[in-house]
Parts: sequence; structure tokens; C-alpha cells
Amino acid sequence: SLHDALPISKRWNKYWDAYNGDYFKNENLPDYKSDLVSNYIFSIVETIRPIMLDNNPKFQVMPRQPEGLEYSNDLQEALSYEWDREKMNRKLYKELINTLVYGTSIFFLPWDSKEKNVKAIPVNPFNIFPDPLATSVEDAEYIIYASYKNVHKLKRMFPKKADKLNGGNVNYSELVQDNNRNAQIDNQVLVLEVWTRDEDTFKYPNGRVITTCPELGIILTDKPNPYDDGELPFELIKDYDVPNKFWGEGEIAQLLSPQKHMNELNNAILDNAKATANMPWIIDNNSGIGVGKITA
Repeated sequence: SLHDALPISKRWNKYWDAYNGDYFKNENLPDYKSDLVSNYIFSIVETIRPIMLDNNPKFQVMPRQPEGLEYSNDLQEALSYEWDREKMNRKLYKELINTLVYGTSIFFLPWDSKEKNVKAIPVNPFNIFPDPLATSVEDAEYIIYASYKNVHKLKRMFPKKADKLNGGNVNYSELVQDNNRNAQIDNQVLVLEVWTRDEDTFKYPNGRVITTCPELGIILTDKPNPYDDGELPFELIKDYDVPNKFWGEGEIAQLLSPQKHMNELNNAILDNAKATANMPWIIDNNSGIGVGKITA
């Protein structure tokens, strides 16, 4: 089940709460205790993010042989055009939050047969389930792309299966792209797109793609991988590459502990200041000084 494949999501949720500052809030503290949260993690991530794109990243075409030099400029122009057409700088800037917080950003790179070009679709890491033995996209036996789709949209995409499609609620809120979105959404269907390197070299020499609705028990399509190289159309961007691991590691893992202790230290200083910086006065009832007349 998908729940069995989601243990890493608990760590990612903790990282996201730390980025937002929610992880450090303690609602069980008594009123007299300070609960200051100075979120240095957010500041650090948002300082790093624009610097990473400061040089306006682009492809650079370098010919391997001298005879390829005359074609390198044309190829450079083509790649620059594709980069700008897909608005990659804008997409990268947004997805760098996932890179720095979770450790990995993912792009799905399908070929759009109608528009005759490649799409660069950002994918929430929560929506990707790789082969557990994989260390990269290249050596993964399969990658599952899970998402929720509106039942009406799904019926238009697969009219032959329309009579079997029924919408329901979102049961796996981890798969919803917007973390603030209500988990109880009507007319949604869980769709799994399974990209696998099938062992049947005769029927599926380049692998296969299975699109299914597991909660409805329906297979929408089962077809060969449309790409001649047989590769899986996903690209990972990692903050720190962890050896022999599919997922990278981000900044939060290293910043979480010092951030927590800095908050504890700051609050201890505040509590101490409240208790000692303004010492209380004990006033005798016969002193002639009214209540509240001495303020410091």
C-alpha cells in the first residue's frame, strides 16, 4: 500500500514545519513561559535560493571534435530557446524550496505529441515512489508517479473507461500538491502512472507504462515506453547527494538541531530577564504608598 511506502514523508513533514516555523511552537507551555521562535532556518534557505540562480543557469554546448564546432552555436540556440520556452528559471526558483528543504526536486519530462515538444513538469516529491533498491533514476527498475485527478477530467482523457470511473475523497493527503488543501475533496480519483523496465524484451523492449486507478481496480492503459532509449522521463535535482540513496538531503537536516537549541537559549534569556530585571517591591500596608505607585 502507499501508506507502507511513506516513512520518509514523516521526516519531510518535520522539515517543512521547521521551514515554516511551526515545528518549534510549543502550545503546552504555561503563560508565564516565553515561546519566542526566531526562524533562522527560513532566513538561511531564502538567502541561499536566489544565490543559486544568480548566474542565470543555461545549457552550454561544447563540441567533442573540431568538426562539431560549426554546429555548436545552432545547438546552443536551440537549447536556450527550449529553456526559455519552458520558463525553466522561474520553475527552478520555485522548486529550489523542495531541493533545500526536502533535499530533492523532481521534474517529469514527457513528450507532448500534440505540441511536438518536451514538457518540464515539476512534481511534488511526495508523489514519487521509486524502486526501493534504486540509487538514481538511471538504475531504478520502476518509478511510480501518483496523483489525484478530477473524475470528470479523467473521463475525458479515457472515454472508453468513463462508465467505470467514480470520484471519491482524497485518502492520501501526502499526495496533494498544495499542503494547505483540504484532504476531503469530492470527485477525485487516485491515479498511478507506473514507468517500469519490463523484463519481456520482445513485447516491451524499451519498458512499459501502466496507468491504473488502484482504488477502483481499473487499468486505464498498458502500453510500451514511447521513448527509444527506454529511459524513465524523470530528472532529480539534489541538494546533497547521499551515496547509494535515491533521495538527496537538504539544509534542514543540519540546521534543525542548532535552531532548536537557539530557540531554547533565547527563551531562557527572556524568562530570566522577566524574573530578575524588574525586581518586585514588598510594600507595607502602613507605608502610605499606594498600589501601583512604584513601577520600577
